[in-house]
Amino acid sequence: IRSSMCEHGQLEMSGAAAFRLPPATVAGDRPVSDLLQFMLVVGMLKRQKRTGWINNGVPRAESVADHSYRAALLALTLGGDGLDTGRCAKMALVHDLAESLVGDITPHEGITSDDKHARERAAMHYITAVADRAGLLGTSLLELWEEYEAGATPEARAVKDLDRLDMALQAFEYEQVLDRPGELSSFFASVDGKIRHPVLRQAAEELVAVRASFRPAAPPDAPAVPSVAPAVPSDDPAPP
Repeated sequence: IRSSMCEHGQLEMSGAAAFRLPPATVAGDRPVSDLLQFMLVVGMLKRQKRTGWINNGVPRAESVADHSYRAALLALTLGGDGLDTGRCAKMALVHDLAESLVGDITPHEGITSDDKHARERAAMHYITAVADRAGLLGTSLLELWEEYEAGATPEARAVKDLDRLDMALQAFEYEQVLDRPGELSSFFASVDGKIRHPVLRQAAEELVAVRASFRPAAPPDAPAVPSVAPAVPSDDPAPP
């Protein structure tokens, strides 16, 4: 995929929609090195909120980087079945890297699966090129991403299962923390029956059972909490 820079730091790509680079990579008079530009692009994942939570009214929603971190840590400790856990962890860190530039595209945004893949692939080619020019192992990032997208290796399938399980875990955590039991059921429905790794499937089944037993902290018919705190006894004499 060919790319070129036009004004305002917008990247034009053949075969995919354009995306914008972080302002720090194009603003000011001082040129920014490829190394620093790569670091800034990666850093955008920390500010890219996960669209599904935003669309469901979750305050202070997790970022893509938040999601990738837990998935990678779980991948690193998964083991069994001859999996290359180091490769799984790397893949988990890279699997949503393109979202730093194209955003977290969901099926509800009217963008086809092919178009989504084209945008993300173009972003990965750009990020890879920047990393390579900086003397980093950029090509390995693209290889990991393409392996994940193809889903043809045991490692790729395990990471996809982790991606799904982490989403379900996060949905349960939000239902619990926000006292919204059952309100994020669509996230569970979207992964139902799709987690195949035996350890992760067992964890998913347990999560569903635990979620079923979760209840609101206060039932709907509970008396309202007084808006005014009760008076605190005082040793001072009452006024005349």
